[in-house]
Amino acid sequence: MRRLKFLANLRSFIYVFVILISLNENLFANLNNKILIKVEDKVITNFDVKNKIISTLIVSGQEINQKNINKLKKQTIANLIRLRLKEIELLKHDLKIDQSQLDSYFSSVSKGNIENLKNSFKNNGSDFEIFKNEIETEFKWQRLILLLYSKKIKVDQNLVENELKNLLKKQENIDQYKLSEIEIVADNNTMEENLLEIKSQIKEIGFEATAIKFSIAPSSSNGGEIGWISGKSMNKEIFKIVNTLKIGDVSPPVRKQESILILKLLDKKSTKIKAENILKLKNQIIDRQKNDLFDLFSKSHLSKIKNLSMIEYK
Repeated sequence: MRRLKFLANLRSFIYVFVILISLNENLFANLNNKILIKVEDKVITNFDVKNKIISTLIVSGQEINQKNINKLKKQTIANLIRLRLKEIELLKHDLKIDQSQLDSYFSSVSKGNIENLKNSFKNNGSDFEIFKNEIETEFKWQRLILLLYSKKIKVDQNLVENELKNLLKKQENIDQYKLSEIEIVADNNTMEENLLEIKSQIKEIGFEATAIKFSIAPSSSNGGEIGWISGKSMNKEIFKIVNTLKIGDVSPPVRKQESILILKLLDKKSTKIKAENILKLKNQIIDRQKNDLFDLFSKSHLSKIKNLSMIEYK
């Protein structure tokens, strides 16, 4: 009789235990999928934030721990809002992207071993396909901005030619600087806090990894590196700062129109202007001006979309 009673109690205990586990699983699932923000008809959930943070840490080669996750949360939410706005806008346009661009990006990020990268995502509970879709969105956005504003992304050829002629006539030396950049949004409410965080991260994990984690510039996928830039092709304010840096130095923050720029001097050289260098210098000036205009139109277009969109914080 006691044995039957014991078995009945055991069955009851097991039943309750199974129910509790089931409830806990549902609870965790609900917490994981809890909607934090609605951007029009698109949502940002706890899972989206976690997935984005982990993918950022994996790509930047940083340790996945609670400290790093907490540091990235605020910036990640802001990045996801921008991403959702881009997704909404891109639905209005049937844009294709060059698969070779994607392949090149993922080859660079994975250091030639895409399966290892996918395994890193899987082992850390992150969804590689979501990350892939986010990168595709960024490439499509770049293409959209070029389509919408290509006619406005122009440089003054007369000014470029006049500058080159003067340089050639004087036979001056060209100072060239190999630079990396970190660009963040100039939000007056959180700017001081963000800058302190960026400086802390640069000391802790290095400039390149910080650029990958935080920079909104296209160069972030390359660790912030923008290559060799001639002093003559920079605007005066930035040149004054860069010209004072020693190799390895990081600049103080530089205020742009809607963002803050931090630069690192990787290398420096001085070359005599020769006829064969003129075309290269000209292209540097043109490319830099085009990139600045592209950046400006991209941020301006996104800002317009944001102002017209319903963003609801849950």
